[in-house]
Amino acid sequence: MGGRFKEEFARVASQQIEHKTASIALLNVVLPLLIAILGVSTPYLWNVDKLVPIGLWLSICVIYILSWWRTHPTYSDIHRLLLQKQNDDAKIDELNEEVAELKKIAIDLGYKNIASFIYRVMSLEYIQSIKKNGLDRAYFSEILDEILSLFYLQGDAVFGFAMSEKWSIGVYIFDKQNNVLKAVWRQKSNSHPSRGFGRDWIPGEGHVGKAFLDRRPILTGNANDDAVSQLCRSRGSKQLEYDNSTYVSFASVPIAVSQNDDDDPFGVLVVSSNLEDRLSEESITELLMHAAQTIAVILELSDADIGCLVNTNHDINKGIEGETNVGSGEKI
Repeated sequence: MGGRFKEEFARVASQQIEHKTASIALLNVVLPLLIAILGVSTPYLWNVDKLVPIGLWLSICVIYILSWWRTHPTYSDIHRLLLQKQNDDAKIDELNEEVAELKKIAIDLGYKNIASFIYRVMSLEYIQSIKKNGLDRAYFSEILDEILSLFYLQGDAVFGFAMSEKWSIGVYIFDKQNNVLKAVWRQKSNSHPSRGFGRDWIPGEGHVGKAFLDRRPILTGNANDDAVSQLCRSRGSKQLEYDNSTYVSFASVPIAVSQNDDDDPFGVLVVSSNLEDRLSEESITELLMHAAQTIAVILELSDADIGCLVNTNHDINKGIEGETNVGSGEKI
């Protein structure tokens, strides 16, 4: 577009220069000479026929006016070109935006395809290993480390996390016996002010409990907005002084094999950030749902005992109490 505009502009400018040069020559050389000749011959022509000199003088006047007008540049062609260039630039901007959007879609699809392939392979290995050796908190933590590594190791590419951003990724498992969602795994940025795995929630409480109770993902671009703060914020003694500035946007996804399942989800996968609108895109939800579903499939098909993940005194083998003694055999 730029090269074509420059060529067209140069052509119009060259024509303007040629017209101006020709008009100046006509005004300064040809017309004065014609006026001198006509001035000398007018008395003779007048005696022959009065209309002849009148017509000649009128012709010279017309030529003079036209020549004067052409010596002054007209900008209609240039204006037309500028308008055309403006329209072309607008189209280029639109195309660049579409290209950027397509690139983002391609990156998202790439992540999904890679994650889908890896999750399938890992799921089979984990299911076989759990059926053979059982499940404990330590092994479950290893499973989550691998499945969710894409999010906390490539957070800058997947979510756009910055170096100074306060982000966190956590997993909550539902304790049916105590009717509470317990935090069992977490990764967070070095600047994040929280400690440990996080607070526990009852179904319907906060965005974690609400996603669990509604059995659907919840995305919030700004948790401080009055329209959502009452539904998503912690209350009473659970409210911490850094909550409003740290947990600004988040995505909470139920860990379930299917959203249409009547059974309670196994838990909730949560990603949070202190920046507005960081986690408000549907593509992010799909990727998180894929990971959450993989975790749910592993727990479902392996017939894993969830009690050992949320209760430190639980032991399906009725052996020594502790959170890592259930199937504490070989790990992948």
